[in-house]
Amino acid sequence: MLSNDKYCFWCFLFGSVFFISVDTQHVNIAFNQTVSVSTSNGNDGDLAVNGIFHIDSFFQTNISLSLRQWWMVTFDKQYFVRTIRILNSKDGSGMKDIDFLTHISTVNYLNSSQFSLCNTINEIIPKRKAATIDCLKGPQYSRSLVVEKRSTDHPLTICEIEIWTMRDIDRNKMDVSTNGWWLRNANDGQSDSGRFLKCPETASASPGWWKMNLEVMSELYAVSIVSRAGFNSRLNSINIIVNNDNTELPWIPERICSSIDKASSYMTRRCQKSTVGQFLALVRSTASNVIMSICEIEVFGSTIKDEPQVNWVINSYNSSFQHYNDNSSCSVNAVHSIGISQYQSKALVAELKGVSLLQSCLNAAFKIYVTSFTIEEECELINHVDGYYSELDMMDSCIFKCQCQSNNCLRIHFTILQSKLLTLNRDFYIIVNI
Repeated sequence: MLSNDKYCFWCFLFGSVFFISVDTQHVNIAFNQTVSVSTSNGNDGDLAVNGIFHIDSFFQTNISLSLRQWWMVTFDKQYFVRTIRILNSKDGSGMKDIDFLTHISTVNYLNSSQFSLCNTINEIIPKRKAATIDCLKGPQYSRSLVVEKRSTDHPLTICEIEIWTMRDIDRNKMDVSTNGWWLRNANDGQSDSGRFLKCPETASASPGWWKMNLEVMSELYAVSIVSRAGFNSRLNSINIIVNNDNTELPWIPERICSSIDKASSYMTRRCQKSTVGQFLALVRSTASNVIMSICEIEVFGSTIKDEPQVNWVINSYNSSFQHYNDNSSCSVNAVHSIGISQYQSKALVAELKGVSLLQSCLNAAFKIYVTSFTIEEECELINHVDGYYSELDMMDSCIFKCQCQSNNCLRIHFTILQSKLLTLNRDFYIIVNI
């Protein structure tokens, strides 16, 4: 029986079966979102989130009009901000001393004291180069993100900014091969798509291919690619495939993550669910001698080496609070918990979020319960949402109703039953609504 996952269909051609994904929604949560700026030097702030990675297209503040140089993106809803990549333009000579700040709500930016610090960049980002940072405390629950330049000697200049919730598991992976040139540039964190860069190119052979070793067994969720400017068609008719063994291409049978029919300058393909392997390859699916040009590739997923990370957010009637570290160890089977006695409530709703968690939820792999003194009461799973193909962050949601019968709830607890897990994902986000 064929899968009913939406945005997917099967076609039969010459007696073979091919999987085609028509879901091309980006996982960059900043893409085409709402932008506001301190000042502008004639270029729209939206240029920083339009998916064009050419250093001639950029936003720049007007330093003569304001000493405070900032740019802010407001998301369509709250997301967890894990990783930020910012690409400098050809003119950004003073891109340093930059703060990345988040806020849990939609607000007007007045000063940094309103916001939580994600991370900073103190060294100069060279012209035409990109820098990638992770939030220092872990993923931050955010509706708004500000990029502010502390120094006033040069304007704030942004060619493009990407923001992700998921882990980019290809970062710093150096075991890359191709039948072409500049093979390691495709995942070096430099996203400029300029025509005169050394973007990896396959040889003029049939079929062209590019391959990466992710080093450990991984569950792949999505792949994002920046094409070389002016040469998008070089990535037409491409299969994105995975394999457990480092055997010679072609891999038979192919395990297809997704495919690219007609390429664009910036594209994402979401893998079929439960796509697992250690090696990933881009392979031309047609008999063609056209070379492939890949300026940057990001692979999002989880690995067997990931440690459990539990992020708590408490929403009450008058405040929201994020707790980054609980009182448990990193063991999968540990009990993760947080105190809620200050809210003086007997009832609450807990939303467990994460990529590819739905089937594990339905398999009773997670237990959420509340305690009131010595009384332990398990929460009831009342609803669930499959977000793998529909949400920007690809997160599923499992919603639990919790009730303390005798007294106010003092703590809420989260336990993972490893034997029932159906995913490699170990990033768990629990939003408690009191």
